[in-house]
Amino acid sequence: APHAAAVRSLDWSADSQLLQSSCTAMLLAWWDVHNGGERVLDAVQVADVEWATWSSPIGWPVAGILSQLSDGTDVHAVSRSRSGRLLVSADEFGKVNLFSHPTSVEGSACRVGIAHAGHVGGVAWACDDARVYTIGAADTCVMQWRVAHAGRAEHADEGGYDSRRG
Repeated sequence: APHAAAVRSLDWSADSQLLQSSCTAMLLAWWDVHNGGERVLDAVQVADVEWATWSSPIGWPVAGILSQLSDGTDVHAVSRSRSGRLLVSADEFGKVNLFSHPTSVEGSACRVGIAHAGHVGGVAWACDDARVYTIGAADTCVMQWRVAHAGRAEHADEGGYDSRRG
């Protein structure tokens, strides 16, 4: 088994042939589900794979979510929009970050929103990519974020975010 630490994300390839997993030790692994779940050892084999989802905080298309001061363990949740054009990450410091996707340059520019008291435990896109939902791990609040036309996340209390506690 390649993961010695807790698995934090699972993503399917668009053709459902491969499964991608990442763990809290920042290891990314791939599995050929139609070949008995055999692990794919060569990253070159998956370099051009189209992924149906992306929730891993590590990998080439999301390298830009990390800053020079981050080792990646402070990023708690990641989700790519269904269109594949945007990516949202949530971190240890209560920040919700909206990026263009792919974002392969470390320290890429992003739109930052803060609404949670403490770290954010999860993020998810609405079916139409018009909203993002986040859940605070410490405050247990669910927030709803409207994504403006230019790809900016806005908060209702700050001229555009539609945040609701659930």
